[in-house]
Amino acid sequence: GFSKVAQAVADPLPPGGPSAALGWGWMGTPTPVPMEVYSEESFLLSVHVGFDDLQVCADPGVPENGFRTPSGGVFFESSVTRFHCQDGFKLKGSTKRLCMKHVNGTLGWIPSDKPVCVQEGCLRPLASSNGYVNISEFQTAFPVGTVISYHCFPGFKLEGSEYLECLHNLIWSSSPPRCLALEAWSSAMKQYLKQPDIKLASPVLRLKGDER
Repeated sequence: GFSKVAQAVADPLPPGGPSAALGWGWMGTPTPVPMEVYSEESFLLSVHVGFDDLQVCADPGVPENGFRTPSGGVFFESSVTRFHCQDGFKLKGSTKRLCMKHVNGTLGWIPSDKPVCVQEGCLRPLASSNGYVNISEFQTAFPVGTVISYHCFPGFKLEGSEYLECLHNLIWSSSPPRCLALEAWSSAMKQYLKQPDIKLASPVLRLKGDER
């Protein structure tokens, strides 16, 4: 149990060094040691010699617009971390990295390049609470050139552009329109019509000899 482990760390190591403390016989013959006891002994012996002697890989980082598993912890040799992207983004690079020992004895990640999450297309636009847009509810990204259309429920009027196009810079051609109640839309139109009219002067051309 744990008391046996603590005793093994506190007492001087028997002849044979650490291998004897970890369950090896005096003549080098291995004796059965439960895995959980071996793990506790390994950890306590590491504490006994000091954390400075532990070798770990640096934090592998998290790609922007993505996440990794495991999300935290200490990365010892042979640790594996996997990378994922949020909806609408695609992973560019390796999906996983392995903590390995280099020729010079230091630990590092293989492959060394960090993956990134790149946007696949225009992200899903917002929809009006009083209308709908002709796209699948499961689609999260739209290729360049995609055109979508907005529609309002009965009793509501569309304010803004009915059609949006995904441009080459991966943004939509305009902001999503709104669906206003007909009463509110009528009020807005009345306010617009109350604005003073702009009258353009129309010069009259007279031909020579025209006395009218």
